[in-house]
Amino acid sequence: MEAHRRFSFGWIEIAVSRADFWQRTNAAFGFGISTLAINANGHFFAGTYGGGIFRSVDKGNNWTPINTGLTFPHIICLAINAAGDLFAGAVDGIFRSTNNGDSWIPIKAGLDNLSVNTIVIDSSGYILVGTTWSSYGSGVFRSIDNGDSWQRITMPDSYVYSLAISPNRHVFAATNCCRNVGLQTGGIFRSLDKGESWKRVYENGDRVGGLAINRRGHLFAIGSIEGVVLSTDDGESWKSANSGLENAITLTLALNSREHIFAGTWWSGIFRSTDQGESWAAINSGLTSSAIWSFAVDAQDYVYAGDDSGRVFRSAEPTSVKEFGDRAPTHFALGQNYLNPFNPSSTFSFSLPRPSFVSLEIYNLLGEEVATLVHERRAAGEHPVQWQANGLPSGVYVYRLRAGEFVQSKKLLLMR
Repeated sequence: MEAHRRFSFGWIEIAVSRADFWQRTNAAFGFGISTLAINANGHFFAGTYGGGIFRSVDKGNNWTPINTGLTFPHIICLAINAAGDLFAGAVDGIFRSTNNGDSWIPIKAGLDNLSVNTIVIDSSGYILVGTTWSSYGSGVFRSIDNGDSWQRITMPDSYVYSLAISPNRHVFAATNCCRNVGLQTGGIFRSLDKGESWKRVYENGDRVGGLAINRRGHLFAIGSIEGVVLSTDDGESWKSANSGLENAITLTLALNSREHIFAGTWWSGIFRSTDQGESWAAINSGLTSSAIWSFAVDAQDYVYAGDDSGRVFRSAEPTSVKEFGDRAPTHFALGQNYLNPFNPSSTFSFSLPRPSFVSLEIYNLLGEEVATLVHERRAAGEHPVQWQANGLPSGVYVYRLRAGEFVQSKKLLLMR
């Protein structure tokens, strides 16, 4: 579907076609999509509330249910470790798949049957989960053996809705204290020692339901009363980041590689901030639902949104591309990756002065291709691309960009 804007210059009138921001990718599952995840192979996973888990291997165009071994179809969160193992948090505990979701096994030793609301995995492999639904055992649990066993961590608040790990490996927990006894004091806690001890760094009068952290360590939190709040100093101080969002109930947040923030709301659709939360604008063209429950961002910076009825929407273009009105690049270029040296992820960037079919590949020093990051037509603009170098040894690698007749290569260093 296309909208049209009409501009008039004296007696000359020009009609400009503007494509929708969002494109629907699937028939509705019939169950709300509570979580979305994408693995290193570009396979998509959608956890639903009532329908279990679905998988797509073609960027969301076709989906298959993958529920073998799950004991209850209410899935709350998904996470993927560096080896590609999948973890699903459900209302009856946590499940793991080591075969891309074909089958699932419960991994509950020490975790009991708590509702698992959030899962985060540190770069060293330890796993933290936040739980609810038990007055004696809920809170944060940690595993150092890929989920085979769990240890409960002492936590001031027992209802944990979201966890996030900052670039300096500090852990943040969003909570609602003691809902089981009628209190509704939400907060954010910070741990500097992988959860061994916690300090409350933020409090509001109700639940804090979501967290997101950018590469600079800026922390965005969803509070049910204050809305979105922001800390730029590791949680020590907070300010409102709500301009343009004042009348929206925010459910979920996501960030792309340019650190644009996307907010999914209850009945107000999707908003975006390109200035670190200073202001927000609605981007709803193409949506057929205004209740957005979940987001995922792929390696090419396409944003995917899941709604309350099981529909998945994809941004029509990579959201890292500079939009109409920005000056397009004047020449082809391949930038140096950042970070470099790196472990395990790095970001590449390239510039296109016109739409082109692009290939961006990684090679070892033997000339063997180890990864293909881009192999598709891209719009004119600047394009950042992220790479997770999972399973590769330390060493020097070469990345090469081909766009039409333009070819350029650069070196990068992976240090484990």
